[in-house]
Amino acid sequence: MSLYQDIYDIVKRIPVATVTSYGRIARMVNCNARQVGYAMAATPDDQAIPWHRVINSKGEISARKQGGSDQQQRQKLIDEGVVFDQKGRVSFDEFGWRTAEIPPISGDWSEDWPEDWPLGKMKISLPKIIICSGEPAGIGPDIVIKAAQQGFDATLAVVGDPNLLRYRAELLGIALDINEYQSPDKSNPCYPAPPGGRVLVIPLEVSTSVTLGQLDSKNSRYVIQCIDTAVDLCRSGEFDAMVTAPVHKGIINDAGIPFSGHTEWIAKRTGADQPVMMLANGTTRVCLVTTHLPLKEVPGQITVSRIKSVLEVMASSLTHLYRIPDPRIGVCGLNPHAGEGGHLGTEEIEIIQPAILEMRQQGFNLIGPLPADTAFTQTQLSQLDGVLAMYHDQGLPVIKHSGFGEVVNVTLGLPIIRTSVDHGTALELAGSGLATASSLVAAINLAIEFAGNR
Repeated sequence: MSLYQDIYDIVKRIPVATVTSYGRIARMVNCNARQVGYAMAATPDDQAIPWHRVINSKGEISARKQGGSDQQQRQKLIDEGVVFDQKGRVSFDEFGWRTAEIPPISGDWSEDWPEDWPLGKMKISLPKIIICSGEPAGIGPDIVIKAAQQGFDATLAVVGDPNLLRYRAELLGIALDINEYQSPDKSNPCYPAPPGGRVLVIPLEVSTSVTLGQLDSKNSRYVIQCIDTAVDLCRSGEFDAMVTAPVHKGIINDAGIPFSGHTEWIAKRTGADQPVMMLANGTTRVCLVTTHLPLKEVPGQITVSRIKSVLEVMASSLTHLYRIPDPRIGVCGLNPHAGEGGHLGTEEIEIIQPAILEMRQQGFNLIGPLPADTAFTQTQLSQLDGVLAMYHDQGLPVIKHSGFGEVVNVTLGLPIIRTSVDHGTALELAGSGLATASSLVAAINLAIEFAGNR
């Protein structure tokens, strides 16, 4: 029997006015969530398959490039009596499919996985995601605690100070049940992270007491230790991916630690030659040729070899992490109007266009140089799988404007998977309860997806 037919046979059993996630179906047939999505998009006409009852792990209907089908799915669910909240999400607690073959999304950790579940042997093969809690004086601990209130199709562990997390949870008035992480084995299997504030922690202690919203360079070593611990555990194979909460570059440098960002730091620790910074949401992916540089230094860093190496990493990652065959990439120019034929700068003629032509000769699917002011129109983006921008503030403001708080920062070109939030430490919001965990949740879900695809 084919994989798709296995998926269809399970989906046929989802009751009316009930939903489940792509990931939970994937666990039952030993595949990844994206393959379930492909199967749902290819349902045969001769079978009555309730494809509309499968949604993503956030309780949302995943957007499609082909218009109409997502609205059709929403209407089918509404017609059955399923209710969407103001954010367009369905509550798994209220409408989730509950069966002995699919672990419920609440209850005791061990009860979530009945012993007679047919694929119980897969407990140890769940994706394992390690989360860095970020700058202790900022919103990092807050959003980690808030994210822990949700369930995920993976085992999650937080590296950080458990006492700090407990204090912040009490301040926020949010329940938090902390358990120390232990390496899984037959007597200590992996379980999916349930909702309700249950957290596995790899304990590290802050160097000095934390005051909300006030940076202290004495804790910079702690922040770096959290990052290094996560990197090393991913490199050893203990974890499949790492997710980082925001840190403050300035205070780390004030402590005498040269730090330009997670991207560069993790690349150096893992020995990666060409790290590439990408920001992504559900519809747009933007990579950068240069990252954290003063604007006046950018032109000198735009070279043929650098563009080519970044494009190689970008294309490979789109294929292997996103499962996009032959990705089509739009390459921005550096100057206004992509140089206007050399009248507004010659980098396009002398550097960017030659790099594009060389890569096309190697089989890469590229267009450009594109004027940056039109590269991000909806018409243009609908024809692309990703956009390569020349510098930080050319590409990132556009994608952050399109969905700030839902965008994920990804470091490509590493031997490990790393995703992150799209925002900073927001010191003024620390401990207030006003910080949203949406970007962290999106980063966790994307890390889970990548771990399944890799």
